[in-house]
Amino acid sequence: MWVSPRYLAGSGLARLDEMIHPLVRQFGWPIKRNRTARSFTLSSPDRSMAIGFDPNRADDWWTVTHQTPRWQATFTRQTPIEAVAAVLRALPQLSGDQRSVKRYGRLTDTSLADLAEQHDWRNRPGEAGVRFASPDGHCIVQQTPDAGNRWVFEHVVLDHADTRWAATFSSSAPEPLVGRFFTNLAGPIPVERFLSEVPPVLREVTTARVTPVRPVRQTSAPSRTAPEPPQSHVAVQRHPRPPVRR
Repeated sequence: MWVSPRYLAGSGLARLDEMIHPLVRQFGWPIKRNRTARSFTLSSPDRSMAIGFDPNRADDWWTVTHQTPRWQATFTRQTPIEAVAAVLRALPQLSGDQRSVKRYGRLTDTSLADLAEQHDWRNRPGEAGVRFASPDGHCIVQQTPDAGNRWVFEHVVLDHADTRWAATFSSSAPEPLVGRFFTNLAGPIPVERFLSEVPPVLREVTTARVTPVRPVRQTSAPSRTAPEPPQSHVAVQRHPRPPVRR
């Protein structure tokens, strides 16, 4: 099924291999797997960056580390994998690999404030720095310039644990990379999930849209193209809608 807004959709880890495939196959990042622990590490060809995934951790399942300058990004279990993948697929650009630009677009210098305005995220006063909230208030991004983690994203719905996730970018992380994460997260196009991956609490959230996908017999490789984004974010909908029977 399709879920939007994206930040509500949960992890989507059923698509894990699909999301890391480009770095391994297209950009030549070597991968080391621990199949017993179901964890892995990826390294850039020049060894300047590393990605770690470990589902046995209590908090950060994903870590992205850059050596010089030193910075780190982390993502907890329920962070939507499409937004994580948007960061991972942009990493080759940081080492000058232009193939990433051709496939996924160039990182831009658009400020987070401008991106937030484009996606109707509201500026909320915070104790320090800048704070933006999603239109429904479930997702918050906080910028604290003097903190170790300069950018912190937090999400929760009605205080349910299975909807809680967080992402952090340390003080030296490139802001265009943070912008790539935010743009994917706040984008209107739905993401695909299995029913078991969708937190049941979304049925109580009027801003969520959950759309069942009608099975289609595949004659070739399955398409991952999402449907056109909904025109409104005010109700849970099922599509296609069955005829009314009286």
